[in-house]
Amino acid sequence: MRLRGLAEMVFEESARLCFARGLERAHAELDVRFPEAWVIDERRIELSIDAELGAADAQSFRRLLEALLDEASAGSAVLELEGERWERRLRQSASGIPGVEGSGAAPDLDDHPTIRSKAG
Repeated sequence: MRLRGLAEMVFEESARLCFARGLERAHAELDVRFPEAWVIDERRIELSIDAELGAADAQSFRRLLEALLDEASAGSAVLELEGERWERRLRQSASGIPGVEGSGAAPDLDDHPTIRSKAG
């Protein structure tokens, strides 16, 4: 199965700490299996992937992105698997409280470079 995905999330605390918690909550080792897909800065996490992988790994990516977006102060994520699309965006309200948007103009995966990798 081909999984294509893009995500960019901003955190108020350490992105590395949020990533570690997300991996634990998602019961995933996607940082070890797909290290080239992630860019983790002080307060930002980005994902770019275009890979052939199994259904279990695809579900792990979704669970991890959901966990990360639960902690993020802003961001968006989109995954495509065999023609099915999942997306989630966070928006910052005027009060500073993040809101959730589940639809709208998510990034077009064909317009962004992705890192191609092989499932290990």
